[in-house]
Amino acid sequence: MNAENARTITGTVFDIQRYSIHDGPGIRTIVFLKGCPLSCKWCSNPESQAYEPQVFYVKSKCIGCGLCERSCPNNEVKLTEDGLLIDWKAINASKDLSWVNVCPTGALGVKGEKMTAQEVFDIVMRDKVFYDQSGGGLTLSGGEPLVQSEFALELLKMLHDAGVNTAIETTGAVDKKVLLDVLPYTDLFLYDFKHWDNEIHKKYIGASNSHIKENLKMLAEKKANILVRVPVIPGVNDTENLYPR
Repeated sequence: MNAENARTITGTVFDIQRYSIHDGPGIRTIVFLKGCPLSCKWCSNPESQAYEPQVFYVKSKCIGCGLCERSCPNNEVKLTEDGLLIDWKAINASKDLSWVNVCPTGALGVKGEKMTAQEVFDIVMRDKVFYDQSGGGLTLSGGEPLVQSEFALELLKMLHDAGVNTAIETTGAVDKKVLLDVLPYTDLFLYDFKHWDNEIHKKYIGASNSHIKENLKMLAEKKANILVRVPVIPGVNDTENLYPR
């Protein structure tokens, strides 16, 4: 493990979920990274699509205290009778969003935090005893975690060297070299495949699936451990005749 890299390489993390049992074998810690090249119409984590930290607002939690209006440095937030009026373009362009934390109810918050590989590694390693007993480990998710390729590779290397099982939940919508780089340090690829038909894929996912198919074939040829997962969406991909035999 390169200690200097671990302390200097950063990624944008929007959640770390400990004690998960759904995304890979055993008890796992899931690290969610921001950024995705796709735009699925049914995306379960829409806050993961943007690459940088961003502000979110839950109107039902707002108590109208006005702390955010008084704390924001450039008048991005105005308190009105109907709730907060937010200049989204200005607020998400700001490099310092620390003032958002003044919100006492969590109505206003930030999704995405810059963390070093070492910081994330230390959190994941807190539960190593559970991984050892259950066959679990780390799962990188997102978004598409491999768009943050340098950070993902460094974290996978560190945990692989520490004897922790590693999995990546990927769309496959990344450069082939990125997959080849992480392959030696990845015990399981959870490959999310949306649709075989390219035109339907473009319509609902916002991009071609040609390189996604090619990457899946490449991983299979490299004897990678792959679990293909298809989100079944009514009216989109829920009939057998949409897939070749």
